[in-house]
Amino acid sequence: MIRTSELSAEEKRLWVIADEALAELADDDELVEDARLDAYLAEVVGEVWSQPPEPAPSIRVIVVESAERNAFAWPNGLILISSGLLATLENEAQLAYLIGHESAHILGRHSLQAERYEVITGSHVDRMRLSKYVESEADRMGFEVFVLAGYAPTESIRMMRHLDDGSAPPVDRIRAWESHVDLDQRIEVLKRAIRLESVGGRRLGAERFLAAIDEIRLGVVELEIEAEAYEVARARIDEHLQRVPASGRAHFLRAEITRLVSAEGKWDRAVREDYERAIELAPEGADALRALGLLLRGTDEQIQSDVLLARYLEARPDAIDRKLIARYLGREAPADLPKPIEVPASGAAP
Repeated sequence: MIRTSELSAEEKRLWVIADEALAELADDDELVEDARLDAYLAEVVGEVWSQPPEPAPSIRVIVVESAERNAFAWPNGLILISSGLLATLENEAQLAYLIGHESAHILGRHSLQAERYEVITGSHVDRMRLSKYVESEADRMGFEVFVLAGYAPTESIRMMRHLDDGSAPPVDRIRAWESHVDLDQRIEVLKRAIRLESVGGRRLGAERFLAAIDEIRLGVVELEIEAEAYEVARARIDEHLQRVPASGRAHFLRAEITRLVSAEGKWDRAVREDYERAIELAPEGADALRALGLLLRGTDEQIQSDVLLARYLEARPDAIDRKLIARYLGREAPADLPKPIEVPASGAAP
């Protein structure tokens, strides 16, 4: 592993900038904290780089909470992948190619090249040409290492296609000003490389990958709901429930989507059914307890509403709306709340 003392002054400065940017992301709670996922990502890095070139910074993958499909590399060895892109990938092979590509930017010291190029030329077009060059180099190097690691070569193309968010290209494109090689051109280059490889018997690692990112996918659904991308969120939830039908959080999120898109709103029967199923699968799931408790408030099931809201306060003692919910329950102080009584998991009225 390369030591900071071995860096030039200009490269040290780039590392400091990267460290400061990471600290800022952490302060803003934009980093996904998941020890199990971190361990899995480290394993995949080890698969891609079983013998990393020396000297080189240690490669580490960090997930940033964002619905955007994006990934980028920092000179200090960090690869940042948005949760939106990670949730869109289908298997470990696609992740391995992405890691290989971004690692190539780090190992090729592309940030330092760009920094030095800024001094040489003030031409925007020249800088974009350099950016295209290093992007093509990263594609080539990323492909080589991920194939050597035993992954299916064709998955590199599938990963590339996930970078396309479906937005229409501008009518007047000035290619010289674009910082990345055209996506279709990059895919054609990969296709030529794949023809030289044996595509049989290569691994995908789909099940291991999907199991590792289950929680990430649900987090992205929450971001998509906030962005009112209900159709995309619903498709992702349905896919998740096919794999993990006993996910209480997924049932809660599906209920939220239905509540927001259905003509009947919260009174759509499917909303209550999913809330009840969420509570059955995760009895301490505070969000579902609160949602169903508020749904039943003011109806002829008021007793059940009170029980559910009391359970919500017990599950989330630091709830921001604790005083309001306590008032709904007829208690002045939250501490006076009675011990919640049990209700049938199905949500049937007592």
